[in-house]
Amino acid sequence: MKELHAVEKHLPHVFRTGTDISSLRTEPKVTGYIRKMKRALKGVTIVNIPRPPAKSLNKDRPLSSLVRNQVEHFKKMEEDLAPSERPVDAGAIRTEGQAAHYIKKVTAKLHGHRQVDIPRPDPGSINKNRPASQLLRAQVNHFRQLEGKPALDARSSPDASVVLTEAQAAAYIRDVTAKLKRRKSAKSKS
Repeated sequence: MKELHAVEKHLPHVFRTGTDISSLRTEPKVTGYIRKMKRALKGVTIVNIPRPPAKSLNKDRPLSSLVRNQVEHFKKMEEDLAPSERPVDAGAIRTEGQAAHYIKKVTAKLHGHRQVDIPRPDPGSINKNRPASQLLRAQVNHFRQLEGKPALDARSSPDASVVLTEAQAAAYIRDVTAKLKRRKSAKSKS
């Protein structure tokens, strides 16, 4: 059964049962798990791929025809990008290391994974006692709705359950988010 669970860990999520094998203490539970895994593995071919030797990586090695074809393929896909978005001239690539760098850059550009610089707030701009903005209140109300609590009214009297400051709103949203994550992970395990 441990071998079967080890195989399950390497399967895509759609094939996993999500069963914790430490909870399988009775024979019916074990046989149920095995039955689930047999259904999940039906038609799945498991191929063991050995790790390449450490010496096989050589970034200074000249391009092979396979890697050259991959670079050419990416060069054609790169034509959809604006000239300023193109990371490197593909014609200048001579080594596998340069090709790997180029393919990584083009893939990121094509998929839209751009690193965004988020400016730091100005010193003194963080004020824990500042009243929560309408946007922040709307976010808090959304989380209160998820918890099944009534929405905050802007005219509410200040009491312990009403979030009034930015710091209180941030703490509340952080706490509810943590609770929701725990709930989600508990559901996925069962």
